[in-house]
Amino acid sequence: MNVSALRAAGLTDQDIVRVIETVEADRRERHRITTRQNRIAKQKQRPCARHTSTSATQEDMFEVVEDAQTRLWRVGKTILMSWGIREDRSGQMIGRWLKKRDDPEGLLATIEYARNRNVVDPIGYISSLVSSGGARGKPDVLTATGEMAAELRARECEAGLR
Repeated sequence: MNVSALRAAGLTDQDIVRVIETVEADRRERHRITTRQNRIAKQKQRPCARHTSTSATQEDMFEVVEDAQTRLWRVGKTILMSWGIREDRSGQMIGRWLKKRDDPEGLLATIEYARNRNVVDPIGYISSLVSSGGARGKPDVLTATGEMAAELRARECEAGLR
């Protein structure tokens, strides 16, 4: 940018500073957008973490893979807190549900289902599903929900959405 040309155009020093700041801010924003687009394109090219082979590249070694229990505590507590339940109480509830039924994927799927369907009493709904077992050899709702959630996650992964 030619400062002398800006002065010749009659701009004051303050106006020149504003022009330079605006141009610099635009440059930073374009760089940020380009960097984000490159990162998104790179993620789409990379295979899903569950389907990578044991010989991972240097880049894949830094990809974090969360187990079902960790994801339940992270996402499940957040959903329970969004319903107005205190953080410590939400942890207690998840712990109690896990003691009754050790199925973190199914429990998370049930919590997500209750959130997505705007269940009137989500805590009561989840508690009743956890405490009710499968009857007459039929899988219980919690297990069925977990299986559906796992299938949907696999489909998302295959479609490159995850």
